Amino acid sequence: MRANEAGAPLEFEQMLAALVQTLDLGDARLVRPAQGDWGIDVLVGDLAGRVTIWQAKYYPDGVDRARLVKIKDSFKTALRYAATHNYVIERWVLCVPCSLYPAVLQEWDQWRSAEQRGTGVQIDLWDEARLRELLMRPEAAHVAGSFYLDDEPARPAAVRLRVVPGGGPREGWHGGDEVRLDDRCYLLHDPVEELTAPDGAWVSRAATAGMTEPAPGRVRLRQVEVVRSGAAATLHRDALLAQAELLAAAGGRGGLPRRVALHRHAGGVTLVTAQPPGPTWTEAYQQRTPDRLGAAAALAALLPVGAALAELHRRGHAHRALDGDAVILAGKGREGTLRDAGLAGMPAAPGEGPARYRAPEQQLLVRRDGPGPHTDVYRLAALAYHTLAGHPPTPAPNPPVAATLPGFPPALDETLRRALDADPARRPALPGLIAELGAGRAALSRSGVA
Repeated sequence: MRANEAGAPLEFEQMLAALVQTLDLGDARLVRPAQGDWGIDVLVGDLAGRVTIWQAKYYPDGVDRARLVKIKDSFKTALRYAATHNYVIERWVLCVPCSLYPAVLQEWDQWRSAEQRGTGVQIDLWDEARLRELLMRPEAAHVAGSFYLDDEPARPAAVRLRVVPGGGPREGWHGGDEVRLDDRCYLLHDPVEELTAPDGAWVSRAATAGMTEPAPGRVRLRQVEVVRSGAAATLHRDALLAQAELLAAAGGRGGLPRRVALHRHAGGVTLVTAQPPGPTWTEAYQQRTPDRLGAAAALAALLPVGAALAELHRRGHAHRALDGDAVILAGKGREGTLRDAGLAGMPAAPGEGPARYRAPEQQLLVRRDGPGPHTDVYRLAALAYHTLAGHPPTPAPNPPVAATLPGFPPALDETLRRALDADPARRPALPGLIAELGAGRAALSRSGVA
């Protein structure tokens, strides 16, 4: 219900990775299916040594013999890639959210026994019963709560957000709460972002949610609540209204988020946009440095993000809040997609936007050139550099990506260096950065490794 048919398999994989990590079975990693996923969905171990693989097959309506053939093929694929790339599979776990039919279970047991004898790989099955047992363990309660909220103990639904006269206590947002606005119902997910004005006159909130009424879907909520009337509070409320109008005019074109609803309520306004299912950039690329193949895939995924930022600029706005959590890798192709419109239309403020990849002009707003399109250039370059070099950029001169990834295109290295300049005037324009990202991807592809 939360992720729709297209997104449910991806969420199933994310749940498995979280479950494996929680059960202390090792440092679980999701594997991005770029040019083949090597027969791996969740991985524990070292691809230069020995590994355990969890293979996810999202078949909620059961496994027939045709699907069992695909499962066997996945095991063969995993063995083939292990032999080609010189690592050893110690254990292979099939994960399905269903129980097997008797005839299929019998064939599975016979195949499993034969393959274990022939390959030396331990083969296990996490089916419906096994997954439920694991998720019901006390240490996995937060995983069950995050992915299957209907299984949590009932908690009171949140009332509609309201302003108490005199700036008194107000209702906040918390993960797992149900928020009802007009004829729609939203189930909030953690984390919930909240920013309160220094004088307490307004509160800004943002969270991902599952819309349960009138139709299921994943959405992003952004709200400005006016606690005490005044010029600053009105400015922030009207700025969110302007962002809503911007997205309504864009109509989901140009890679911008599609506006789902706009709720005006006592004391504030809530903007709801569609959020595609899929892992965030941070979830997909954290704690790993890609090889050339992965670098080419990462650059390819960044190109649509750049195009969406360019569309924002064409419409007279800038995102100003880009980081790894603001990019969703959507669909089976894991194409980079903006989670929301960021701070487009919102007034500039010292220290605005996520701290990671914050541009110098966003720190104190003492520069002549405040945040704008050049800020998006810096943040996009910082995201690219961190992904490719394996560490975030620093204010000091950064070593080239080629120091970590030999053979990396020098022209792109130079463009990233310029895009990370503290002076916005010395940064390239966004079209130039996008062009070099594309050229870099093409150069890696021509090298025969992507």
